[in-house]
Amino acid sequence: MRSVCLLLIGLSFSVSSYADNLLSLYQRALLASPELSGSQYALDIARAQEDQSFGKLLPQAVLKGNYSGNNLKYETRSGDQYPGKNAGVTMRQPLFDLQAYLLMKSQTSRTEQGEENLLAAHQQLISDLVTRYVDALEAADKSDIISAELSSTEKQLARVKAMNERQMALITDLYELQARVETLRTALIESNNDAKIALEKLRELTGDAVTGIQPVRLDSTEPPPDGSVDTWIDQAHRINPELNGLKRAVESADQSISAYQAGHLPRVELQASGNYSNTAFNNQQTPAYTVGTIGVDMTMPLYEGGITSARVREAEGRKGLSNSQLEQKLREVEKITRAAYLDMTSSPARSLATDRQLEANEQAEAAMEKGYELGVVTIVDLLNAQKQLSEARKVQRQSRYRYFKARSNLLQQAGRLDVEELAKLNSWLASDSSVASAIAQSEIKATDKPVTPVSKSVDDATSEIETPVINIKKPAKPAVNTVAAPAPVPVPQTVSKPADKPVTNTVTTPVAVPIPAPQTVSKPVAAPVNPPIAQPIVNAVPPPAAIEPLTKPSTSAAANPVIESAVSNRPKVREGDCRFVHADYRNPKYKHCLTFTAPNKQQ
Repeated sequence: MRSVCLLLIGLSFSVSSYADNLLSLYQRALLASPELSGSQYALDIARAQEDQSFGKLLPQAVLKGNYSGNNLKYETRSGDQYPGKNAGVTMRQPLFDLQAYLLMKSQTSRTEQGEENLLAAHQQLISDLVTRYVDALEAADKSDIISAELSSTEKQLARVKAMNERQMALITDLYELQARVETLRTALIESNNDAKIALEKLRELTGDAVTGIQPVRLDSTEPPPDGSVDTWIDQAHRINPELNGLKRAVESADQSISAYQAGHLPRVELQASGNYSNTAFNNQQTPAYTVGTIGVDMTMPLYEGGITSARVREAEGRKGLSNSQLEQKLREVEKITRAAYLDMTSSPARSLATDRQLEANEQAEAAMEKGYELGVVTIVDLLNAQKQLSEARKVQRQSRYRYFKARSNLLQQAGRLDVEELAKLNSWLASDSSVASAIAQSEIKATDKPVTPVSKSVDDATSEIETPVINIKKPAKPAVNTVAAPAPVPVPQTVSKPADKPVTNTVTTPVAVPIPAPQTVSKPVAAPVNPPIAQPIVNAVPPPAAIEPLTKPSTSAAANPVIESAVSNRPKVREGDCRFVHADYRNPKYKHCLTFTAPNKQQ
């Protein structure tokens, strides 16, 4: 015991001053736990009752003494006054008392049950401490993860809001970001409250305030359990203190039945006594005398009103109750042992899978950011990717916590959860680094890099894409631009990177022709023409007479990807619905609609 205390004291000095770990909390809980104190008091009561039952089998000695003043009077003659003295000692030794002996054995089993219950209470204290400590870690990690996501989303909201004021971002993107920010704020309030409640649950064990705990190490070892599950179950049946306590209760009830049945048998005692007296019957004066006696006393109960039979039935009922509780506990222990064993066995693979899941979600989130910048995904897709990334971080940490809980449960059921195992678990859990800082490091790429909404990319994002190299001879009139294409070889069009936005070249009417990765384009899609014959190429520009002050945008996402998300929400777009317009970078006379006026309720 002294070595264990020295171990705890030595390890507690290594704990940082601002946060508690398992060992420091265990020291405080060990001194403040009312359950542990109650189990100790229950054991003291059982030991005292065992001493009482054993005392009935030992010799009993009684010393008596009496001094009296006597006044004797007669009717016919004078009386006399004299003192009376009496003294005696009596000793009894049971020779045959089967009921007392069996009751003593029954009480011994109850004392052993109390010892097992005390050991079970100690292990339950460690198990509760581990479970609540891990729950507090999980709640703190959840708050840090939500806080990091909220900070990143707020920065995106600020950018999109500023761009929307300059008519460079869709109003739907702004609303989606605002909704997500408010959702995250609500979740952060709930998670912070859960974290405080988790610390209060630790306070219930320690008896004083717990202000902070050390975070978990993500690189902690997760060794699988030794042996097979049947080995652990067999060990639990033999060592589990709760099972052993119930077994002692069954033994105690069985011995009580035999003890109360022995109440019908006779009791035999050896008696020895010695008496001194100077008075006789009615305290009449007599010469002083001394009498010594030794003998055997036998008592045979004949009828006690049915008390003995009722005690037997009570003991039989207690035995049946103890057997039922033992069977129930056996099944519960086997269930928990198997579940904990399976959790520990699958934990390494589960942790590896969650690591890969997190890596995949990080890549997906980065891809969604790039796609949003290029206009191929909406803000909803980006927010869903960020949400899935946060969930992957939570799942990764939950897989570690699940292993620690499973190990604690398995060792508790096997009766091996002690302070040494707690110190080992603490060495795996304790870490000087913060989970929040790790999350912040992983969020640097997402927060430092601005996210550009799709409507800004009409001028800015397309500047990164090289337009096709075509020798154009502009005539005086802008209606038709004639280009002489080489006869035998198609015109090469080189793009520096995959074009995420389609480029439209049409003949007479707008036809969307997306340009893929670097490739060669022979000529525009039109009526079939023999390659050697030069054909004029007509750009997607209507004649000047056909240009109106404000043209309605094309509802084709390929022809006008800038309003893809907006058109999907408002497919029926008419002239006059646009409040802000933006010129197409390919031809300033062709307008794009950026935002729409609110539809009339009567329409």
